[in-house]
Amino acid sequence: MVDEGLGPKQIWLRLMDDYEVSVSYSLLRYFVRWHCPRRSPGSPQSKLNRTA
Repeated sequence: MVDEGLGPKQIWLRLMDDYEVSVSYSLLRYFVRWHCPRRSPGSPQSKLNRTA
């Protein structure tokens, strides 16, 4: 999900809604920051996928 460009909140919501997995939001936020330190939270990794 991180590779899809989802931010911590979107990942947390998807895990809770789609997979019924309970994860600490603060732990998930830490993981996303550690996994993608250069990406700002909630922004896509690539702007190439955006349509005009």
